[in-house]
Amino acid sequence: FLTASLAQDSEDGAPRSTPLVELGDNQPCGLTDQRHCPQSNGHSLGWSVTVFDDQHFAYHSGSDWDGNAMAVLELDTGDGWVVAVNGGRGLGVWVSLLDSLDADNQLIDFFAAIPAVQDYLAEIEAPHPSSGTSQ
Repeated sequence: FLTASLAQDSEDGAPRSTPLVELGDNQPCGLTDQRHCPQSNGHSLGWSVTVFDDQHFAYHSGSDWDGNAMAVLELDTGDGWVVAVNGGRGLGVWVSLLDSLDADNQLIDFFAAIPAVQDYLAEIEAPHPSSGTSQ
């Protein structure tokens, strides 16, 4: 499904009327730290599309109180990943995981700069208080 979404032609062999990379809108970044902001961030064909200087991504995600999932395609290389985690804080979990696997990924840096994700990452990295029992 992910690679079919990148195809320039539709299933009947005709060219797509709207390429996946053509943004229907461009949303403001909204991050305090503008270093992590993409050049453009919008939607196309039901996908979010985020463009950085040297990396272009299409992704689709879903989140609920008990789970979080995301499918990501790097449009220049065709590489991608699908992540599904349980728990309402799934975004922070997979950002932490993927950052350890691909530290130079601009999309992961962008998500990691979201204040709610930063709060979650700080919480999981903070020392946990003692349980009060001694050995």
